[in-house]
Amino acid sequence: LNYDRRDLNAVVDLIILSQHIPGVRFLLEHFSKSLDEGTFLKMMEVAARQREHALVMILYDLLSSYCKGKKTKDVYHTMIFACSYMKMRKQCLSIINEMEIVAGWTLSTEFSRLFAKSCHTPAHMDEAFYYLEELHKQGTVISASAINALIHACSLAGDIDRAYATFVEATKWKIPLTIDPFTYLLEACLIKGDSTTALTLFSELLQRDLVPTMATYTAMIRIVCSTGDMEKAYQILGQMKENGLTPNYAMNSELAAMCARIGEVEHAAEILAAMSSSGMTPDDHLVALVHSPSSRLRHAFSPSSSSSSSSSSSSSSPSSSSDENLTTYTPTRFSKP
Repeated sequence: LNYDRRDLNAVVDLIILSQHIPGVRFLLEHFSKSLDEGTFLKMMEVAARQREHALVMILYDLLSSYCKGKKTKDVYHTMIFACSYMKMRKQCLSIINEMEIVAGWTLSTEFSRLFAKSCHTPAHMDEAFYYLEELHKQGTVISASAINALIHACSLAGDIDRAYATFVEATKWKIPLTIDPFTYLLEACLIKGDSTTALTLFSELLQRDLVPTMATYTAMIRIVCSTGDMEKAYQILGQMKENGLTPNYAMNSELAAMCARIGEVEHAAEILAAMSSSGMTPDDHLVALVHSPSSRLRHAFSPSSSSSSSSSSSSSSPSSSSDENLTTYTPTRFSKP
């Protein structure tokens, strides 16, 4: 029958909006030659969200044929989303690898995180690693994006050992190093509360002449703040500024909160003022923490306050018991699982 193109577009929109799988199958059966790339992508997303594995694979083949070896970035991204959502880890790694090796596009952190969420267990991570290792043995060039995505998965799970082992293997495969795997490794240290390993990794990346990104510095400062080492935090902050980076909202908030927790109320207030002057509005919880009675109480017993309060206190040792109690405080979100 003759039909108006606008009628077909209306039906397609209705099927996509309602995520109607029988409708998707109907379109593929009767109108596949009339559909454009954007419609195929929308249908693949619907099929993935409805856990229709076979339909996702059909659309994958159709898209590959439709693009004739010249996939756009939108095609790659939709395929990565669908395969990640469906826990099709091997297919997802193949697409990530192809996107960089063939098309020249590296994987963004957003889509790396999508893949990482599909690897929930050590078995999933091992399956993904051995798949890449087998491809490497077969002579396939493995991209930095594929390795970084796997390291990201290990890091989000807090599995530092697997993350670093994957990184070491990548160096053996002669894969060009970027800052991303180090950033993901630092995030793993943050989850595990392992500041010692984090400091070692940070020194290593600097020795390799890699330039830390804002995400790298943010993870590192959060780690040292969790130990109460504000001197180290400000040292890293200084390095960041030397590299031309300005502290963002998350970093300023972390520094202000840590200053408040260890009694450095004046420093915390200065950070809040700097945030406000830069157009960053501190949230109510942070403002309340800085100006809370407990923060002022810690300030009253901080080393700087106690040294000027009385001559009797000056004769005590520099590391008083109250100081030890303050520096061992660790926020809950940084504690080891």
